[in-house]
Formats: sequence, structure tokens, C-alpha cells
Amino acid sequence: MAQCINGFNSEEVFQLYAFVEAYEVAGVKSYQTQTRLFKKHPELQDVLLVMKKVKCHYSNSKEMKSYDIKRMGEEMYLTEYHTGQLLSLLYHLRNSIAHACAVKHGTKVLITDYKVSRPVDFSARGSIALETINEFTSILKKIKL
Repeated sequence: MAQCINGFNSEEVFQLYAFVEAYEVAGVKSYQTQTRLFKKHPELQDVLLVMKKVKCHYSNSKEMKSYDIKRMGEEMYLTEYHTGQLLSLLYHLRNSIAHACAVKHGTKVLITDYKVSRPVDFSARGSIALETINEFTSILKKIKL
């Protein structure tokens, strides 16, 4: 298959945007805590098992500039975490894909998200396997509307 965007072929781009669609349809951004999300949608609790694959750390934007995300395993650095790690991870993953900041590197997806108030500063950086993103998508699609 021919490369389409940021190193992804058309099937992989479809998989990434399936995550964005599932995130939007599930209305994940509207929840302030994962407790509220799980109370409304208990079928999403499996997302916690997938979340264990991704090591999340809190960091400031200046430190993130020096991180070599190509060498990371499934690891994310987040600055904005008022909703907790899970919702923050899903939010930044969605933004990175939707704004075409996700880049393919082998079997991993390099994730970058920027602060709205200062687009030169990072709000998230890291690396997640495409397979893990697909697992998040499958779980989010369980939402009963």
C-alpha cells in the first residue's frame, strides 16, 4: 500500500480516524472524571486494562522538548491532567490524530499535542502502538447511545 500521510498507509489512517470517531461518538470529552464516565457507561471499564499498557507520566512542556519519543515504548508524557490520566491520555491521543500530529514510526504511533494558548509548547508527547489504539477504539465503540 502507498503511504498516505505521516508515514501511515490508507488502512492505518482509517484505523486512527476510527478512534477519533469513537471518541467523539462516546462523548468522552464531556466527562470531568473517569468515575462519571464509568457510571454512565460501565461497558467502558475494559479501557483500564488497555490503559495499563501505556506508562503515563506528568511533565512540563519545556522538559518534553528534550524527550526522544522514537526510543520510547508505550509511554506518554502529559502536562494537562485535571481529568485524570485516562481521560487526559484519550483527549491528547484524539487531538494528535485529528490535527495530523501523529506520525508512524515502525509499529508505533508517535503522539504530539500542543497547547491551544501557546502552539509552540507541548501538552503531550509519547509513543503508543497502533494495536493499542485499535483496542481503545473497540472499547469506545461499545457505547450504547
